[in-house]
Amino acid sequence: MDVIESAENGTQDRNISANLITNQDINLSGNNLTVDKNLTQSSGAIDVNSGSLTVNGDYVKTGGSLDVNSGSFTVNGNL
Repeated sequence: MDVIESAENGTQDRNISANLITNQDINLSGNNLTVDKNLTQSSGAIDVNSGSLTVNGDYVKTGGSLDVNSGSFTVNGNL
């Protein structure tokens, strides 16, 4: 399991091969983020921002916001 504990701005494509839990701001800035398992967002803002967010498991959102913003968002599990 990976945990994002501080705000992150995308500077390159990233693949996370585990579950991802985040409560911080993430801005992909035109880059791609792939989560091979589940993505849990408890707070913070995820801004895809012309990038691509792919979740191969479930996307669980208990708080925060998600803005696709001219990008793409794909969930291959439950939403």
